[in-house]
Order: sequence, then C-alpha cells, then structure tokens
Amino acid sequence: MLGELRELEATATARMLSAGAQPAEKPAQELLDIDEAAERLKVSTDYLYRHWKQFPFACKQPFGLRFSARGLDQYIHESVLVSRQQPFGKMRAGRRTG
Repeated sequence: MLGELRELEATATARMLSAGAQPAEKPAQELLDIDEAAERLKVSTDYLYRHWKQFPFACKQPFGLRFSARGLDQYIHESVLVSRQQPFGKMRAGRRTG
C-alpha cells in the first residue's frame, strides 16, 4: 500500500514538472534611466533632474537616477484617469485648467 502511494506521488510530481507547473518567479523590476523616463512622461530631462523627488517611483542610485517602469506606467495611467474625470475649464487648486 505504501509503495503504491509513493508511486502515485512520483507520477504526480513528474506530471506537474513536465507540464511546467513550477512556481512562477516574480519578474525583475525594470528600471529606466532619465532619458527613457523623460520620454515616457513627455517632459525634459532637466525637469526630471529638478523634480525627481516628487515622483514616488524614482530612486537615486550610485550610477544616476532610475525610475521604476511599473511605477511610472501606473502614474501615467492614474494621471489619465484623473484628467478624464476633471471637466474642461473647471477650477482646480486655484488655477484654471482650461
């Protein structure tokens, strides 16, 4: 009986491994340099150098500023959603937006 259970366990393990049912690895975080981030945000690199601390997806590395691609994409997505919710020409934060 125990031998049969071991055989079933081995068969099930072999099937899982051959089917690619291995634990999924988390993809590495892609970091963008300042030129790539500026291009995606449609701003100048000078602007990013001056305001990088305002972006939660930015970090200073020994080799320069880096920006999380995932964080930047989420920021852009949220900015588009907010801009779509704001009616054209309404006041926001004391300034006319349209």
